[in-house]
Amino acid sequence: MWCKAQQINGTPPPPAPGNELAGTLSHRPPGRPAPLAQLTTVSGTIVEYIANDRHEFDAFRLQTGGKNLIVKFPPHLGAQLMKMAGKGNTVTVEGTLDTKPDVDSDVFSFYSLKSGGNLIIDTPAPLMQPPGSEQLINFSGKISDLNHNHRGMISGIVLNGKMVVSLPPPAVEQLAQYLKINTELAGTGIKRPVPAGVVVENNMGLLDARTLSIGGQTYLVR
Repeated sequence: MWCKAQQINGTPPPPAPGNELAGTLSHRPPGRPAPLAQLTTVSGTIVEYIANDRHEFDAFRLQTGGKNLIVKFPPHLGAQLMKMAGKGNTVTVEGTLDTKPDVDSDVFSFYSLKSGGNLIIDTPAPLMQPPGSEQLINFSGKISDLNHNHRGMISGIVLNGKMVVSLPPPAVEQLAQYLKINTELAGTGIKRPVPAGVVVENNMGLLDARTLSIGGQTYLVR
């Protein structure tokens, strides 16, 4: 019979048979914190601003040294950046570089931008609207485009090129046969407030669907 070993002279006993790693695992030092990111400065010309899958501008393409660099910034800084540093402007950007071999353009995470003596620094987003301020509205029209998330999955529909209606994954899966260009539908949704400083592509309305009437049926969307 295996008996529990006693500690002798302050030396811990060896692990029990079949559990040779126990001592190592129990005394493993905590993981090291991630290394600090080193800021890099790049200069170039803004080619275009880029919207994300929510149709909010959160990046711009920078032409620098004969190559394209995608500069990502927090969406709430979109209004400031687009006003101060428009397409064709020469700017100096400070941030961190993320090089990915499978992507044509390197991605640069924004920290600050200088243009014409002006400076914008990454600051926290303003507080969102308080709960209870949501507005339920009716909508109808034809699907003019399908909205996709960063994984390439359908995340919503664009109606008449003017309104984005976001759909949760269960609704997309169940209604996949109807989610096609030129399909007519109607429904209700919660109007999504645009946070201060965020610029929405083409000034589209943003809704989170609550009901959908399509194919002769009305569905509750959760």
